[in-house]
Amino acid sequence: MTKKKFTISNGNIELEVTVTSRDPLLGYCKLRICNFQLGTEEDLIYLKGYLLGGFVDILSSPINKNGIKDVELDDFFKESASEKTLKFNKVNFGTFTDDFLIRAFRDEEDIFIIWKFITPKKDLIFGDLVGYPRKTLYCKIKRVNLEEIVNNLDAIFSKLESMPPE
Repeated sequence: MTKKKFTISNGNIELEVTVTSRDPLLGYCKLRICNFQLGTEEDLIYLKGYLLGGFVDILSSPINKNGIKDVELDDFFKESASEKTLKFNKVNFGTFTDDFLIRAFRDEEDIFIIWKFITPKKDLIFGDLVGYPRKTLYCKIKRVNLEEIVNNLDAIFSKLESMPPE
């Protein structure tokens, strides 16, 4: 199969996707949230299962009406953190985000994504993550923007899967 590349962006989210196989649907993704790369673009992934599945995890995050104003960002990563008390989802985008812990929650209109790079320098295997910030990062995005991205990705992936072999 000839590689197929496409870019989707909306609000604070940008994806550059390279599809390398349609059966199964595999490829690479450069994901940027609030201008920060999240994950590595050097790891081959299942695009529907990992990439789309991670966004579905985020969209299904619980409502936390207090936002992040009364919570330290690092509290989301402590062993004592509970999804019930802080009301968040642990997000899994699959192997291309193995170097990160990712959490998400929402209010009525916005989604808050919080992530932390956790791989020690000596264990790092992906060159695009060298020098990645070690502090906890977060981004607030509009729920409707993420829903639009998910719908676009799903439509593109479905179209690719339904195409006849080359």
